[in-house]
Amino acid sequence: MAEAVLSGVDEESRNKVLQLFGKFFNDDATLVSKKDLHRVFSYIGMTEADSIALLAPAGTATSVCYRDLIGFLFGDATSHWVAKAGVARLSVQKDVGAESSILAYFRRAFGVLQGDDRGGITRQQLSAALKSFSAALPEFWQDITGVVGDVFRRVHSVDGRITWEEFELWFNGQNMDSDFSEQEAQELFSFFDKDKSGKIDSQELMNGLLLLGSLGGKQDGAIPITAAEVGQTIRDLEDPGDPDGGVALREFVELLQAAQSLTPVQAGSSPHLVLNFDVNNTVVMIDSATGADAKGLLSMVFSNSAWGKIKFDESGLAVRWVLQHAELTPVRPEPGLQTYSEFVVLSHPFSASKFVDQAAGRAADEAVKQSRREALWAFTEAGMPGESLRPKLLELEQQLLLPEDVRGTDKAIAAGLVGDYVQLLPAFLHLLRELKRSGRSFTLIFRTFGRDLPHLQQELQALCENRHPLFDENDRVVLDGSDGQPDYRMCLNSREGCGTFYRDPQNNDFMALVMGTLDQPKTIEGGLAFWDNHQVEIFQGNEDIFRRYSKLAVQPRTIALRDFYHGWAAVGSKSHGGKPFFLGRIDQGMHSIFFDDHISASNPKIVDPINSHCWPRRFSCAQLYGVHLVQAQPLYSIATRNYFLDCIRDCETAHARKVRRWTKLKRLLGDFASIRRVLEGFVKSTSAGGDCNADGAPLLGRILSDPTPGGARYRPWNSSKVVANAQAVGTFLDDEPVSPH
Repeated sequence: MAEAVLSGVDEESRNKVLQLFGKFFNDDATLVSKKDLHRVFSYIGMTEADSIALLAPAGTATSVCYRDLIGFLFGDATSHWVAKAGVARLSVQKDVGAESSILAYFRRAFGVLQGDDRGGITRQQLSAALKSFSAALPEFWQDITGVVGDVFRRVHSVDGRITWEEFELWFNGQNMDSDFSEQEAQELFSFFDKDKSGKIDSQELMNGLLLLGSLGGKQDGAIPITAAEVGQTIRDLEDPGDPDGGVALREFVELLQAAQSLTPVQAGSSPHLVLNFDVNNTVVMIDSATGADAKGLLSMVFSNSAWGKIKFDESGLAVRWVLQHAELTPVRPEPGLQTYSEFVVLSHPFSASKFVDQAAGRAADEAVKQSRREALWAFTEAGMPGESLRPKLLELEQQLLLPEDVRGTDKAIAAGLVGDYVQLLPAFLHLLRELKRSGRSFTLIFRTFGRDLPHLQQELQALCENRHPLFDENDRVVLDGSDGQPDYRMCLNSREGCGTFYRDPQNNDFMALVMGTLDQPKTIEGGLAFWDNHQVEIFQGNEDIFRRYSKLAVQPRTIALRDFYHGWAAVGSKSHGGKPFFLGRIDQGMHSIFFDDHISASNPKIVDPINSHCWPRRFSCAQLYGVHLVQAQPLYSIATRNYFLDCIRDCETAHARKVRRWTKLKRLLGDFASIRRVLEGFVKSTSAGGDCNADGAPLLGRILSDPTPGGARYRPWNSSKVVANAQAVGTFLDDEPVSPH
């Protein structure tokens, strides 16, 4: 009889294997499937080739005799398996260093969660662990409960807990790509981390990736990646909360996971669009909160698109602004110029006094804000610095007027248009019709702090039903579902169609999404108890909110969401208390875009871009601007019919470039064996030439620390031209910070 496969191992290891078999198979089983056996063999360290060889005597049968197999493994049977298998001795000790990074994460998670020595973790604990690693397990995200149930059912848990061994056995049977081992990731990270600081300097990473791209062409074909592509990818990775920049191991592993999760996109396919639109001053040029009329709002738009020079007095106070550039533009036309809006902010500063009475402090702040608004509203009046721009303002105002043959008609009134001006911008209405005409899949989400959504419902309904007075009924485009396609009419009495956020950023960043109402408490202190007597559905915490938001975002329909102003105000009008915007590292099948006039190239301001898979981390403008975040520009959206369409096309182009960048990274970093071959070949070739010592470190060190041969230098986003030439303040000044009291 041939030597038994596991006869030489110690008793503890033998018992471990038997226990595993006992957990997975019923003791009374006569036949067990080959598929299940392969999964068990994988756990105890058997290679795929050995596993196949071991089961070869069964021929084409799909099952084998369980008792006969156990006897063969432990040397206490004389079956026909012994003569035919000829499999080398196994080791039941797994090589932990070579396990995938995903499995390594769960190993650590189990180690922490089993700290109570009760022998395993609960369903709730496993659910939390799966949710926290959903970026690497995207297919699990939609049904965490189902996955947890499958795990506990397959391991036959009887005490409501599972052990690490049981979970690993289940995991190894899911046919998940291992991608790379954590040890391999650390080795590659160490290659880039020249100074061993635990963080890859951005310039080091740029030079290293460009090196891999150039060397890859010698063995695996050319991988043309430019310094600009590498620079933007590094910005995709940098932690916005780290002022020193660079990429830590955590972000580096995310890069590898995200790049390797990319799948080929079907030619001609377009991702589902999730379009978030702020209301006031983005799709509607009416501001009921400040009382500004159309001329006043347009004057504010002009104030932040007119560029000049500021004169200061001896004390440093801004006292005069002089127009220097005749054309209006939201982009700084030349260095040294500032908008009139910047001048107004500087010349009307908040009080530096400390107010004991908070009400008095707020009143003083509001008085400053009102004086700023009045200065902006009067910008183009006679005798003011923008007087020469008055004709252009009147010309743009005409774009906001309803045609004379529409004003006051029954059709206009039925659409909710009771005055002389348009409500929803024609460019926005045109966008919806063109998306429908092109057959594009999209979700429309209105986002506002105010109570203005019901005012838009009537006009949107008229558009959807092809009876809007600004469009010819004969050019029929319906979005009401009457053609069997999705219905985009706004529904404000449904848990699917409307909701409100509640935020308390100073209470552990607490957040809730309340579906089925637009009502919300007047203060943070009102809390969730405000909805006790409402027929609503409440989702609490980032994970539950994101799961609900994700389900809403894939539905082609209109959703009205009211954001919570008091949460934003509580953190000084900073992004992390603003409008939640949930995103993954890279989403190929879905493209989410947020339009808001407050967004700037350097600061999302009113929008809170949340990393859905790594709460409480956020994304930065460097990672999202022009791809997922768009600063709405009324200067263009009022006058240009295709403005929103063009913005979306620009974002999609940028998104496609991002996917291509990461696809190149997948080629560069996706095959660790190839990377090692490339680096080893480089070291050998350079050492043979005498330019470095035996291990090649000096030359590699110089390449990683010195500029690349082409002179490529990494440029942080905040020093880019996009940021340098952007408007310094918001067009409507609502987001300017208040003075401390």
